[in-house]
Amino acid sequence: FDPKTFRRVHGGKIYGSKEVPKTIDILWAKLKGKSKPSDMPIPVELIFPVKNWTISKAKKWLKDNNIKYQKFEPAKKKEKQSMSENTATMNPPKSLRIEFRA
Repeated sequence: FDPKTFRRVHGGKIYGSKEVPKTIDILWAKLKGKSKPSDMPIPVELIFPVKNWTISKAKKWLKDNNIKYQKFEPAKKKEKQSMSENTATMNPPKSLRIEFRA
């Protein structure tokens, strides 16, 4: 695992025992300056696609699974440039993100 990269997977196990459904993406990474080459990557974000999750359902899943997090927010909205006009329109976010960073 290259410590300068991230890996995104659909579902799996975090912290050795927490089963994450395939409808949630896990972003794995090594913390810059805090991990040794031999250290395993850790989950740094869980991504809840809005086609499967609402804010309340995602927060309930986190609480039910005793997962503590630092931040819960919608993914960044992407600006889309119109071809016929010179105005930018905002697309709604496609996912909700939670971060647990050390």
